[in-house]
Amino acid sequence: MISIVASRAADRAAELRASLGIGYALTPAIHAVESALLNAGLGVCRLAPDDPLLAGADGVLDRQMQIIWIRANLPAAAEAALLAHELAHWCLHRSVGDFADLVSDLDGVDESIAAPIQEADGYSPMERRELEASAFAAEFIAPCQAVAAAFAGGATAQEIAGSLQVPERVVVRQLVAALLEQWTPRLATRDAPEEPLTLDAEQAAAATARDQTTVVVAGPGSGKTRALAARVLHLLDEGVSPARILAVTFSRNAAEELRQRLQRSGPDEAAEVGVFTLHGYGLELLRRFGRMLGLPECPLVCDRITSLRVLEEIVRGGAGGVWEHLDAPVRPLAGLLDAIGGWKENGLDPDTLSATDQRKSDAVRLYRAYEQALRERGGVDYADLITLARLVLREIGSWYPEMPDHVLVDEFQDMDSSSLELLRLVAADGRVLWAVGDPLQAIYAFRGAETMSPIVREADDVKPRAMYRLTTNYRSTPLIVRFISALGVSLGLPDVPALKPADSGEPGRIVLAEADDDEAELSGLAQTIREAAAAGVTLGGQAVLCRTNQLARGIAQRLRAEGFAVNGPLTALDQPSARAALSWMARAADLPSASDDDATGGRPPADLQSASTVSAMLARYLFGALGAARGLSEKRHALDRQAMLWLLGCAQRVSLRSAEAPLRSQVSELIGDVRRCVALGEDHIKGSPDMLGDSVNVMTIHAAKGLEFDAVYVPRLNAGVFPPRHRKSPMDDGAPERDAAAAEARLLYVAASRARRWLVLSCRRQARRRASEPSQFWKPIREAVQAVGGEFTRWTGPYGASAAHHSPSPMDGARTWSLSELRDYEGCPYRYALSRERERVPVGGYAAFVHAMRRALRALQRSSEADRDRSVSEALAAWQQGMRARSVEDGWEQLYEARAREMLGRLHADPAFHAGELFLTLLLPMAHGCLSLSADCVIAKEDGAVAIERFVYRARRDAGPDANVVGVLYRACRETWPHTPIELAVRYLDSGERVPVQRPSDDGRRAAEHYDGVMRAIRERRFAPKPGDHCAWCAHLLVCPRVESRGADTTLD
Repeated sequence: MISIVASRAADRAAELRASLGIGYALTPAIHAVESALLNAGLGVCRLAPDDPLLAGADGVLDRQMQIIWIRANLPAAAEAALLAHELAHWCLHRSVGDFADLVSDLDGVDESIAAPIQEADGYSPMERRELEASAFAAEFIAPCQAVAAAFAGGATAQEIAGSLQVPERVVVRQLVAALLEQWTPRLATRDAPEEPLTLDAEQAAAATARDQTTVVVAGPGSGKTRALAARVLHLLDEGVSPARILAVTFSRNAAEELRQRLQRSGPDEAAEVGVFTLHGYGLELLRRFGRMLGLPECPLVCDRITSLRVLEEIVRGGAGGVWEHLDAPVRPLAGLLDAIGGWKENGLDPDTLSATDQRKSDAVRLYRAYEQALRERGGVDYADLITLARLVLREIGSWYPEMPDHVLVDEFQDMDSSSLELLRLVAADGRVLWAVGDPLQAIYAFRGAETMSPIVREADDVKPRAMYRLTTNYRSTPLIVRFISALGVSLGLPDVPALKPADSGEPGRIVLAEADDDEAELSGLAQTIREAAAAGVTLGGQAVLCRTNQLARGIAQRLRAEGFAVNGPLTALDQPSARAALSWMARAADLPSASDDDATGGRPPADLQSASTVSAMLARYLFGALGAARGLSEKRHALDRQAMLWLLGCAQRVSLRSAEAPLRSQVSELIGDVRRCVALGEDHIKGSPDMLGDSVNVMTIHAAKGLEFDAVYVPRLNAGVFPPRHRKSPMDDGAPERDAAAAEARLLYVAASRARRWLVLSCRRQARRRASEPSQFWKPIREAVQAVGGEFTRWTGPYGASAAHHSPSPMDGARTWSLSELRDYEGCPYRYALSRERERVPVGGYAAFVHAMRRALRALQRSSEADRDRSVSEALAAWQQGMRARSVEDGWEQLYEARAREMLGRLHADPAFHAGELFLTLLLPMAHGCLSLSADCVIAKEDGAVAIERFVYRARRDAGPDANVVGVLYRACRETWPHTPIELAVRYLDSGERVPVQRPSDDGRRAAEHYDGVMRAIRERRFAPKPGDHCAWCAHLLVCPRVESRGADTTLD
């Protein structure tokens, strides 16, 4: 959403228009600008471009002369925007010197449109001034109310820009603010009374401390942000210049909250205090001094998606060596990116890392290539913002005159070792350090956060001179406050404070529930939510806090099925507006991926195809001839508006990165970025009560950090769920996750401390008809509940909605299904149905690779065994022909071909391969149809046995071959050779490894029943979507209504 920085400046512009009596007619904006300049006593002088007064800029505000020098012969629209920008500096920043601006800078990224790009940025005083000036100028020359009214009346953004004689991008910015962000200016805000910060004795003592180094340990609900804001205001009252104060927060949300507190309670000069995220402060240092490290003056900040693209390009080009993940080449790269970030933050470059195994060696090789690729682009990633800023401070820290005198740190417990090192450098040389946080709420150990940071410990380089504690809890009822303290002690957390409730009124309620199974737990959860609502707790005041996103999605879906409105995990592509926009753009760019999307019939208008960038194309889709944004203003489309804001940010990122590329390439790149966001889980959008009405909140515990609710539910406290099973990364070196149990205990502590009045914790006894062990924390939880007199209950069965029922609609006659068909259905029934209904469906790269390899293997077996090179070349030609037949263009063709050549060369040298019969079709009759499957290589052995091999084209995984596939293969072999000994094996073609497979204990009976059930489900036309990791790369991503059935399987461990 539009930030407080931009909102305040735009409000001032609206006030100025009102004070000058300027109406809202669509007349040239230059008239309003000239009126305002005359009223302010500012003159305008046009100069030749090489005039020294311009100093190479397009415009200069000269305060002393009260004149704006601008370059002559500027286009009328550009001149109006530039003069409005300088007028903004005159009105908003009277205490600051002259300003020089380039017309090209007026294209600057609108923070409200491009939040994904700007999330690394802090708000330095200079950056904040430019954001304010841009927002002021946009509102002054193209008022939101006026452009929104004109657009509603049928005008396009281009037509409105023509009437106002302003750049089209300015009108687009204002339409985004008015229609998608629902922003309207507020007049007379400057004289609003300040809201004084009321402090208790502990908060006041901490805020006014005079020690060289002060550490404030703030328990949950004790007013941490209030104390931090009070500290800033105290320093200002003491006469400290705002330019000498630096406040560092852990997240952008925390930074924005602090700015709002300072705006409400502080003087105007409080806006000049530098409030940054730590990454934002690192970026500010690199912008100023990055040239010392060989970086450009404005380094390109590669966000996670851009960094992932860089790694993809490296793997595609073969620089990463042999890549084993043929079936999903991108999927492991996100984990590798995290590993690289961890290595950087620990000061490990590719030359200092030791490769303990082949997997680690491949990762280090990719790390080296990745670093080289970033530097060639003049770019840095998020980890570099910290590690390179440390290098800068080591060089300039002792002499840089603009270093702050007072350093304030929020959430110190979540800082990793690299961040703490940067803070130590900032606070060196006698500067005053003031840090606030709570070690018991350190929940980012997986990112390397230091649980008991050196700021708190008696470290050699940072020794606390004073320690203050905030122990009064203003959030929770007395019972819950006592439980939080008891839980911390029972979990074995160190130094648990004895929290005091501020309110001795309502005692509150704590419930510990054991459920018989999944269904009982979910039904009991729904019933308890209803009981809380009946007791006066609004649905919006209730939150289900889950350990994983997967569990949150499943519970949100179940609660929707129970009839609740849910503010749960929602993604941009869950909204029809985002899918429709991408489909229109793909069709306008003549991309095949959306050619048969019936939802966007009609020919794309010319203004889409004439756009120069993908962000301009999306803006014209919304505000051009199609006018798609006109249908999004109603309240019921609130989530669609959020989805479009998210998509605008993605488009802006592509435009900045690839502005010179053809439009077709940019649209393809945008869809690729959207797929990567889906794969990484970075496509989430946020709902709110204003958008969704009174609705139950469902989210992860990490997402709930900093929030509070009247009633909190923490379900699925079972082994393997809370804590979840550990997944290895390239950084593990076989060692267990550091301090994993303690980190999970702190996470549970944070979850419990979000509750104000009700707290309900639950586990289940069974999952999928098997015993399910409670979490290792269940016993400490019981002890804490018992110690404070909480309730114990058992959930035994469903309370309301019954399970979904599918009415059968059997197909006529017998049917034969291939095993690959049934496995496709298992992956996603909706994808299976669409793939068979549509005439032209893009084929995934790995599926085409496997199809082409079968053709190549037949050619290889027919060739001469003597001439290896010729045989492999002929087989590879057959493979290439098979790939061309599938029209694969996913960018991985070079990687696939290299692996095909390697596999064919290895198989040519194997005599057993040449002796076998390839791809023999076997049939297995069942109740609901006949299963057809392939024995990939059948070898008749001398002892009379038949050896059956199944080919696997990807790397061997720890889980081994699918038990159901092995079961039906063995059963089909028994049907075909009932009196012959059968030997099963899996051959991994990438390594040549042949792994014998044991005979199923039940001769494949359970596997056959499983696939018979799949056939029955297809006959009954059960084609609901089944969201999962495959969604990101599915050909039907842009038309799939995933939200309607996401998480339908509520056993989500």
